[in-house]
Amino acid sequence: MSGIGKITRKEFLERSTAGVLGCSVMGPWQGPFGRPAEGRPAAESRTLGRTGIKVSPLGFGASRTMERALLKTALDAGLNFFDTGRGYFNGQNEVMIGELIKGIRNSVVVQTKVRINRQGGDDAPAASPMFPRVGEIMNNSLNQSLKALDSDYVDVLLLHGVTSPAVLRNEEVVAFLERAKKSGRIRACGFSAHANQVELLRAAVEIGLYDVAMIAYNHRGAYKHSNSGRRGEWDKAALDAELEKVRKAGMGIVAMKTCSGGPYQPPGESRPSFQAAIRWVVRHDTVQVAAAAMGNMEQVKENLQVLSEKPGKD
Repeated sequence: MSGIGKITRKEFLERSTAGVLGCSVMGPWQGPFGRPAEGRPAAESRTLGRTGIKVSPLGFGASRTMERALLKTALDAGLNFFDTGRGYFNGQNEVMIGELIKGIRNSVVVQTKVRINRQGGDDAPAASPMFPRVGEIMNNSLNQSLKALDSDYVDVLLLHGVTSPAVLRNEEVVAFLERAKKSGRIRACGFSAHANQVELLRAAVEIGLYDVAMIAYNHRGAYKHSNSGRRGEWDKAALDAELEKVRKAGMGIVAMKTCSGGPYQPPGESRPSFQAAIRWVVRHDTVQVAAAAMGNMEQVKENLQVLSEKPGKD
């Protein structure tokens, strides 16, 4: 994990003359995803595992902003995947996204999260009294999300911050997610995880219910959270091997912490960049979406350049 946290994304952009890129990728909204603004190629479309959901390879992690203009800029440029959560800005983050997607709901993919807030933590036995009323908690959370988003469905619903396979296997959790999918209130379900990723992915494949996993993934194999200072790391070879099994099983992967490993310098390039760090993630075929947290317009404009780049290997 050496080098993590020595320079933040904001500091890097301020120091780099190439940090703030031009607006050539911008343009007026021209309709559903895949219909580009005039003069700009359409963003590549990928299928999120077995869900059948078509997604842009770059996703907007909305957890750090309440500036609707940032999301609108990304939407206008061809990005169609937005990641939010019930707990972000006390639910107002979902409200902002709901306002953004009015009239184009079927052209946008919304991923949100439910936090179970399990008494005793994830390591408490799944059948114990420390895990009460989980179905009711999840149902209330989903109803609140649907109301905030002003939508009758969520594309992807994740269990937020899972650390133990016991949560994924819990009978009430499984039953609720099955009901929500059958009723059409969610199109796909999954979980997010910052740790124990290999173990969780293996369990999810065995269970067979979970369609999507959102995991920490970047070129360094480690991250430092820019707000909380929380750190994490993983065995890159072990995770990549498990991701290949996940791909074959049909699960979709959304990568987070894509820039939290610091800027990346590909072979042959003169300087490292956060744009290259995202590109490194996007070019792995086991990942369908790189969900980058974007907190200002400079980050949005820089990241959007990834959509117009030609495929290749770093």
